[in-house]
Amino acid sequence: MISNFIKRYFTNINKGSITNINKFRITFDPIGYIDSVFPKKYGTPRQGILVKESEGSLKILGKNALHMLKGLEEYSHVWLIFCFHQNQHINSKWNNKENRTELKFIEGESRDDLPPTIRPPRLNGKRIGIFATRSPHRMNDIGLTLCKLERIEKDIVYLSGIDLIHGTPILDIKPYIPIYDNVPDASFPQWILDKPNTIETIEFSINSLENLQKLLNSNTENINEAKELISQVLLSDPRSIYRKKKRADQPWGFIVKNLYIQCQIKDETIALIIDIKEKDKFYSDQIL
Repeated sequence: MISNFIKRYFTNINKGSITNINKFRITFDPIGYIDSVFPKKYGTPRQGILVKESEGSLKILGKNALHMLKGLEEYSHVWLIFCFHQNQHINSKWNNKENRTELKFIEGESRDDLPPTIRPPRLNGKRIGIFATRSPHRMNDIGLTLCKLERIEKDIVYLSGIDLIHGTPILDIKPYIPIYDNVPDASFPQWILDKPNTIETIEFSINSLENLQKLLNSNTENINEAKELISQVLLSDPRSIYRKKKRADQPWGFIVKNLYIQCQIKDETIALIIDIKEKDKFYSDQIL
């Protein structure tokens, strides 16, 4: 009797509910902006868990920051909800009245103009629906990433294992709760397990090591940390499909912290660090 009533109730309220529902245009204000070791998208890992040495911090904005962070230090990991603010279809426009930059679709374009399928690196050129991937090029430019919470000092949250570009707007923080967020029997397609990269070994040239020592004042701890970070980035293979197929043997570069790393792939499996220079003195926007 009760089950039939519930069935009839939901059947009635759902009739025409999608067409009659109020439609929204949603605007968010960031809670802060990431201070990241990755100043550009080239070289930024696709998943932070692949580069555990990558570090960043997030200063929470607003007068109630300390209150909002209370208790978060008891968690080891957090989810960050953020905006892909450098997507090509986004137009950045400064609003003098509100003293802020507004991110909107480029005039004349809409979500329907975006490609409904993309080519994930693991599928080696095969297309798949956008909602079946974690591509940054989405109907709404919102991302989700899991980070390790290192510590909290006043209104600043220190993180590691990040995959965000410096200055990324953060919309929210949520604690990672294993009993809710971890699903041991979850299913996923086989291609997720396919290795997208061929790089297995990282080699540093004598010249690159000498320059690294000069730049980091021969500080052994800092040098080892930098080498580990560079190695993790390369082992995650941040190259685009285009570079892998069309420019595989050509030198290319990326930036971590204040270092410009120039490298070249040898025999498909070895990444050779050719040179390391100070970012401000030498910079290239070469496409990965």
